[in-house]
Amino acid sequence: MNVRYERCAGSELFTEDGRRILDFLSGYCVHNTGHNHPYIVQALKDELDKSGPAMLQSHVPEIAGELGKRLCQLAGGGLEKVYFGSSGSEGVEAAIKVRTRRHQPCRNCVRQEQLHGLTAGALSLMNDAFWREGFGPLLQDTVGVDYGDATALEGALQSKRHAALVLEPVQAEAGIRVPSKTISTKGAGALPQDRHFIL
Repeated sequence: MNVRYERCAGSELFTEDGRRILDFLSGYCVHNTGHNHPYIVQALKDELDKSGPAMLQSHVPEIAGELGKRLCQLAGGGLEKVYFGSSGSEGVEAAIKVRTRRHQPCRNCVRQEQLHGLTAGALSLMNDAFWREGFGPLLQDTVGVDYGDATALEGALQSKRHAALVLEPVQAEAGIRVPSKTISTKGAGALPQDRHFIL
């Protein structure tokens, strides 16, 4: 939209010409806290006021460590490490690299109708020609199963030919689709009980 905004807060956009627009996205995909959430704005101001290094590879801001610890606690299980990336594509690329490093050659299994990002690796894990066309050749070691087909997923994973399962549990780009409890339970039960398998 070619609009000048005076301010934006939560799900509302206020334009310079006096209009108030309700933003039904309220931030896109990972930015689901709305516009200028006061808690986030204050946290950013506090961090900037510390005048720490803008970018130093040997330095991890204290707030990042606190977030990582909290994420591990919320995830449950034995998770002890968190990888912070600047985009979903970067996270997917990191997962592909880990899978390749530990299991070469081996295949990825993906649920179709997902959007993982627009890098070459992420495009390889998607089946929609709208995103993939004109960007090949892409990674060849990927097989897709229909999003809602728990039986196909179970069969693919039990073949023992895959080292990673890449999925988008709650889909946004595909039309806000949430998997049924049956699909989630059956899919989880099909996961190889192998410490080398990557989800």
